[in-house]
Amino acid sequence: MSTIRCMREILLFVILAVVLAPHSLGAQAAQTESRRQVVGESYIEPPPPSAPELVSNLKDYMEQRLHAYYPSAQEIYDSASTGFGPFSYVRLKPVKTTPILAGDIAVYGGGLEALAIMSKDSRLRVWGKYPCSGLRMVNGPAKLLELTPNSPWLAALDKDRSTIRMVDLKSCRSANVWLRAKNKKIHAIQFSRFGDWVAVETDNGEIFAGPSLGPLKPIPNLAGGMLAFGFSSYDGVLIAMDSDGRIVFWGMRPGKLLGEMNLGKGFKTARIEDDNLVLERNDGTQKVWNVITRAFVDAKIKPGKEHVKLKFSNGTLSLDNKITRWKKTVIMRHPSVMLYYSKSKNSLKLLDMDDSTHYYNATTGVPQREANASDWVLLPDNDKSTYTANGKKYRLADLAYQKGHKALFCRYVPRSGFFLWWVSEPDSRDFLAKKGSLPKRTCVLDDTPPKWVDLTAEPLP
Repeated sequence: MSTIRCMREILLFVILAVVLAPHSLGAQAAQTESRRQVVGESYIEPPPPSAPELVSNLKDYMEQRLHAYYPSAQEIYDSASTGFGPFSYVRLKPVKTTPILAGDIAVYGGGLEALAIMSKDSRLRVWGKYPCSGLRMVNGPAKLLELTPNSPWLAALDKDRSTIRMVDLKSCRSANVWLRAKNKKIHAIQFSRFGDWVAVETDNGEIFAGPSLGPLKPIPNLAGGMLAFGFSSYDGVLIAMDSDGRIVFWGMRPGKLLGEMNLGKGFKTARIEDDNLVLERNDGTQKVWNVITRAFVDAKIKPGKEHVKLKFSNGTLSLDNKITRWKKTVIMRHPSVMLYYSKSKNSLKLLDMDDSTHYYNATTGVPQREANASDWVLLPDNDKSTYTANGKKYRLADLAYQKGHKALFCRYVPRSGFFLWWVSEPDSRDFLAKKGSLPKRTCVLDDTPPKWVDLTAEPLP
């Protein structure tokens, strides 16, 4: 019995010596389970079946969103895909593409390949390889969510920033494990690529690492003030660099130091990209240090791997890919304008498709300032947007595309973009002046050709 007691005391000492360790629910979980059906202490109620709108691949989902609102040039020429008929028309306006993913958000983690969001009422939702919906933190929203595309684990940092609650994404249930830091505040969390290992950084720059469900051990030989920490591409080595330029390599499976280097001071930022440390000096110059060769390499690595970025502001999570695209808006009314002619002012007045009023010189056909006249005469219209006044012929829209009897007409309005509508032509023909382009008319004289704008290029805002 004394031997068993001694072993127990030694085991207790080891557990207390580890700063971060998994905490078991024990009898408390059993009491909670008998009280009502719960999943661990931090989440209540088993998750319901995945909602129809929950998609496993967020990239595909966002491509669908972009496809719906920001059509390609080829889709503009397809009357079936654009979905507007004879009593409606479409406006294409250059806007920054920032589709909203979710609102009322308290915190999010990850990226497009694996994204976790937690609403202000503490409900968790995850997109990616392991989609999950229906869990809720009973003690309020997390301060930080961390996951990777291939990891079956999600880490949720409590409000106190000293407790990490683990979620098993494969079953979409609490893992009944949380890692606690004694008398420390957790600043950042990193998973290895496949989720076998996790590392955390505290506010004072200490690094702890170990299996994803714990226990975690302190990583030695770091002075503090971390610039970067994370796992190598082959998953089993933790790399950490402090502000003094000291780098350590920690082998996760043996749990020991594999080596260290010192690159010196003078670096203000660092990040791990696969097997490279991308460093930025105080003067803004970039240096790339290869982890495998342990030497500087002549390479230029651009920041970020995903072209599309996420933007979080005022509780709203949206896409921020910093690209201007043509946004499609369907206007449910017959496409029409009203063009007036004033002989006394030699001017044209146009009530345009965007409900604005424009004025043109009747001789040159170019825009002019507002003209006040009492002899405005409404000019008769036709489907092809041509008009005649005082012996001159004017055109407001141009044929952009025709396939058989279906013709697509286009009018450009400054600051509003392109307006498009379909007309049935008695004569069948195929017409495409310039692939992927639309006509931009700035002069309304019929004999002045329009410029063609390439829709495949990024438009000016």
